[in-house]
Amino acid sequence: MKKTGIVVLALMMSIGLMACGGKETKQSEGTKTESSAAQESAKAGAEKAKDAKEIKGSILEVKDFMFSIKTDDGKEYALNFDKAPEGLSEVKEGDEVTVEYTGELSEVDSFTGTILSVKKA
Repeated sequence: MKKTGIVVLALMMSIGLMACGGKETKQSEGTKTESSAAQESAKAGAEKAKDAKEIKGSILEVKDFMFSIKTDDGKEYALNFDKAPEGLSEVKEGDEVTVEYTGELSEVDSFTGTILSVKKA
């Protein structure tokens, strides 16, 4: 009876150790997936830069997550972002700017594109 208990205990310990060893392989696979995703997002960013559009106007309001711009023809657009675009920290309300972006602008609907840069005009 004691021999059976020792054998069962030894098997359980070895199964537990095998399970721990399997996790390292999964982490390596996850790292490969993350690097592949980073390469794909870099390619997507390059493609977005090709489709970039520009709009010129004056800054009406700047907030932590968005800014508003009024074009010369009187249209106002609210542009939101997750990460502050390049050059936004250098402009203030009332400055004439050129905004480089991808996506579609609408006076009514929210902005769904990406702001690439904000430059003083």
